Amino acid sequence: MKKMKSLIAVALFSSAFTFAQGSALKFPAASPLQTLKQEVGISSVTFEYSRPSANGRVIFGNVVPYGQFWRAGANAPTKIIFESEAVINGAKIPAGAYSLFTYPKADEWTIVINKNLNIRSEAEHDKSQDVANFKVKTAKTAGFVEVFTIDFTKVSPTKTTVELKWENTVISFDIAFDYDNQLTANIEKALASDSRPFYQAARYYYDNKKDLKKALEWATVAYSSSPNAYWVGTLKAKIQLDLNDKKGALETLEAVKKNGNLDPQTAAGIEELIQKAKVK
Repeated sequence: MKKMKSLIAVALFSSAFTFAQGSALKFPAASPLQTLKQEVGISSVTFEYSRPSANGRVIFGNVVPYGQFWRAGANAPTKIIFESEAVINGAKIPAGAYSLFTYPKADEWTIVINKNLNIRSEAEHDKSQDVANFKVKTAKTAGFVEVFTIDFTKVSPTKTTVELKWENTVISFDIAFDYDNQLTANIEKALASDSRPFYQAARYYYDNKKDLKKALEWATVAYSSSPNAYWVGTLKAKIQLDLNDKKGALETLEAVKKNGNLDPQTAAGIEELIQKAKVK
């Protein structure tokens, strides 16, 4: 009986060991993966990279030798993804995914963006596949950075500033998007098949001082569809005033007063525009 119990115990242990060996166990990564996305205007840029830690080591000039290929992270190559065409250091980069790697020096780094997503060493770097290759000066971080970090530090409708920092070193560069041309093309395309964005298109053209005659055309269509929308009529009148069509602006503003249910502040704004339209 005792022998039987021993055999059962051995069988159970072997079974448990086999299960553990064959199961999909997940352990913490020494350099965890991060996906970082930033919206810029009507586009976006995304980084996918692994984040090594200093762990008491001297990094630059040691773990990361000066003047040699470094993938700007650990494990798999660092990837940068542009939703639409971007501009970096004067180079136009088509929408898509690319590898980003570096050649660090004490005072400056060379940043390379390449079409090959699987570059892991200098030997695999085909310069004919580069879409951007530029130098940036290094700077000192405000404090010690334990884990390698890529970050977006400034964001505007047209560009963002990217920082790469580790240990006591930081470098930065700008990524720009020509959202105006892109949005203009999108507006034209949308208005060819859909009446809904007429007001938004007219507003964009008016705010950005683009083709005001086209803006007036779109605002007129939008106001005809929604005569009780005082904000649409007001926009139309403002465009007419900018085109020096004071008579047309006055007619539009009188219609806005008649059709719109205006609060006191809006009514005062309409009256102010009416006075501008009456000036000879």
